[in-house]
Amino acid sequence: MTTGRIKSRTGRKALLPSSFAAPQGIPHGFLRLYILRRIADKPAHGYDLMREIEAKTHGAWKPGPGSTYPILKELETRVFIDTKSTEKGGRQQRVYRITPDGRRFAKEHTQWLASAGRNFAAIRPIIVELTEADQVPTMFPTITNSNLEFHRELIESKREKLSRENLRRLLREYAEKLDNQLTWTKRLLKQS
Repeated sequence: MTTGRIKSRTGRKALLPSSFAAPQGIPHGFLRLYILRRIADKPAHGYDLMREIEAKTHGAWKPGPGSTYPILKELETRVFIDTKSTEKGGRQQRVYRITPDGRRFAKEHTQWLASAGRNFAAIRPIIVELTEADQVPTMFPTITNSNLEFHRELIESKREKLSRENLRRLLREYAEKLDNQLTWTKRLLKQS
C-alpha cells in the first residue's frame, strides 16, 4: 500500500493512501494477482476479465482498460502469460493463457491474501475507533452479511480440496465462534 500524501484528481495533495483513493479502494497489486489467477483457471480476453470482475462485485469494482491491459502486457513481458490471437466478429482478439512460470508465481503469491487478512485484522481496533456512532446502523448489517457470506463461499468453494479432518475442524471452530457471538448478542439484548 502506498503511504504518504498523493496527488488527487484536482492536483492537490490527498490525505489518504492511494489504496483508499476513490473510486474503489482496491489494494495495489490485487488486480494483477486476480488476473493471473483467473487466467490460470481459464484463458480469457482482457475485456472478459474486466466484465467478470464487474459482475462478480455487483458493479462495485470496475477496472478499466487503462489498468487491465498494462497489467496483461507486464505479465506477458515477464512470461507469466502468453497470448493467442483469435478472430471474433471480424475483429482480432487476444486470448491470454497462463504459462508454467505464471502458474508457479500465482501459487506462491496467494500467500499475500493470508497476510492481507492478518493485517486487516490487526488494524480492526483502529477502524472501530475511527467509526462514528451514526455510521454503525448502516455499516453493521453490510459487514455482518458480507463476513457470513465470505466464510460460507470460502468453505464451499474449497470444500472438495480440503481434507475431511480440516473441514470438520474449521466448521467446529466456526460454529464455536458463532455460538460465542450469539451468546454475546443475547446478553446485550437483555441489557438493552
